[in-house]
Amino acid sequence: MAREYAEKITVSLSDLKKIERAEDAMFDYITGDLDNAELSKSLSAVSTCLSVFLLSTVAGAVSCCAGLVSGLLSDSEKDTVIRLMNAGYKDLREKRYFFEDNPQYDLIEIRTPFIEFSTDSGDIRYISGKSVYVRCHIKGKGWQEV
Repeated sequence: MAREYAEKITVSLSDLKKIERAEDAMFDYITGDLDNAELSKSLSAVSTCLSVFLLSTVAGAVSCCAGLVSGLLSDSEKDTVIRLMNAGYKDLREKRYFFEDNPQYDLIEIRTPFIEFSTDSGDIRYISGKSVYVRCHIKGKGWQEV
C-alpha cells in the first residue's frame, strides 16, 4: 500500500515555501482540520509545486487525499503518516532557514525521503523525513558540491 524511497529534487526558496505550504495543508486535511473546499483553496495558491507530490492538479490532490482519509489508512497507519509528515515538514522549515541564512544560494539539490501511496485517484507522496544536501547553486557562479 505504501512505499518509502529517496529521490533528488532541486528547489529554490520560492519552491520550498510552496512545498511547505502544500504539505502543511495536506497534513491539516489528514488530521481533520481542513475540509475538501479548504484544502482545494489552500493548494490553489501553491499549485505550481504539486509535481513534487506526483500530482498535476489541485483536484487530483484533493481526490488523492480524500482517498487516503476515507479508507486506505487505518488509524495506526494514519498516525504513522502524521508522524512522518511532521518530520518532513520540520526538515522543509530547516531548509528554508538555510536559504534565508545563505542568500548567495538560489537553488539547492537535496535527496529527500518520500512515502508514496496509491489511491483510486492516482499516486500521492509526502516528504517524510530529513533530506540531505547534495549540492548548492551559487547565484551567477554555478554548483557547489556539499
